Amino acid sequence: MLERKQLHGLKQYIQTDISEERLNENYHLVKDLIPPHVEFVQICCDEEVDQKPNPFGIPERSVDLVVSNLSMHWVNDLETAMVSIRKTLKKDCFVIMSMFGANTLFELRSAFSLSMNEVHGGIGTHVSPMIDGAGLSSLMLQSGYNLTSIDLDRHVLLYDSPFHVLEHIQAMGESACHIHRRPLDRATLATMSAVYQGLYERNRLVPATFEIFHCIAWSPGPGQAKPLDRGAGQIPIQTISTAEHKELQVILDEYAKNPTDEGLRARAESILGTMREQSEQQLSDKGVDDGRSLSIAKGFHPESFS
Repeated sequence: MLERKQLHGLKQYIQTDISEERLNENYHLVKDLIPPHVEFVQICCDEEVDQKPNPFGIPERSVDLVVSNLSMHWVNDLETAMVSIRKTLKKDCFVIMSMFGANTLFELRSAFSLSMNEVHGGIGTHVSPMIDGAGLSSLMLQSGYNLTSIDLDRHVLLYDSPFHVLEHIQAMGESACHIHRRPLDRATLATMSAVYQGLYERNRLVPATFEIFHCIAWSPGPGQAKPLDRGAGQIPIQTISTAEHKELQVILDEYAKNPTDEGLRARAESILGTMREQSEQQLSDKGVDDGRSLSIAKGFHPESFS
């Protein structure tokens, strides 16, 4: 955003980190990218320290957007941190974050578990714990957010050996840092490597999975859309034409690559219009006419799907 000068009315840019050294590094990286009219603030804070009114040192309901990129998995008390973030947000504003999911490095996790059990007769933790999709969804709801959306990316990287995986993790600064952790010895590492290769090696390469959740959630606001009551739906989802949905998805994928193509936009609007008519007809057949079905095509903006 800063590099592209797409500030969208930005007036204040706040960075927070537990490390003062890291904040100093970030300052030199971005100071020349921030225009003079944008206030640049850095706060060294610990989200787990009980500070009033907020551990981030930011006034309540003063921020329009919070962004976190691949750092929330380091937080021990996620719910408290997410509640604190929500309190800093203004009404009807949002948080965008990405974080590693529970299936990240499952190959390494299982190899370490088996090797520790073989060498020491018990299991020790050598990969950081991470949240799964159901846990993240529950976390956002329990923290008081509305309109939560979660997406998932899964990347499988290939390495020459398990030791190259460990080297990469260390270079990323993602080595496990548990307080109670048994130090690794040569026997454990050698057994882990053998187990890893025996279970997962293909074509002389070993995979390492990185699962990343992308989440957006909104602070409560009076003008937000509210879900209908359970059971208020009048048309079963299976009655809607799947063929038209598939055709619409193909058009939207093409439109995402060519957002100026008015022909694709017109085709998408035509399909949505047909779906609206089908919905209205089905409601009419059931003797229901509350106007809800009209929202399916009115105010359509294909760019919102790209």
